[in-house]
Amino acid sequence: MMVLLIVTGIVALGGAMWFRTSYDPQQPIVNTSNHVPSISSSPGTTAREVRFTGTITAVKDLRPTDGSLSIEVDGNVVDLGGGEVPKYPKGSVIGLDLKNPQSNIGKKVEVFARLSNPRLPNYSTIVGDGKYYVKAVP
Repeated sequence: MMVLLIVTGIVALGGAMWFRTSYDPQQPIVNTSNHVPSISSSPGTTAREVRFTGTITAVKDLRPTDGSLSIEVDGNVVDLGGGEVPKYPKGSVIGLDLKNPQSNIGKKVEVFARLSNPRLPNYSTIVGDGKYYVKAVP
């Protein structure tokens, strides 16, 4: 019985350490580039925010299952939200077709977002503040 408790404790501790060091076991898009967006020094921006432009190269639409939608912009994953608790404010998506998100691949966008995790500089989100946005640009 004591051995079973020790083994269970080790397995639980290992799982907790894995969960703590991983970002998301259902990571929406695997980033294959080393491109890191530049951190903006614009007035009103913090070190945890990014502002960049690029082209949408992939879309991960999980709205039918968990409600989330994310895009990849030149190797940077941007969470557009959905599925989160409604109490969190969400930024804007301007000029993109959210009814048919795959049609946005190839469009150039400007992104202003919050870094999701400081250890993963290629992951950002517009969830958390109404000032964040993803906007189609010519």
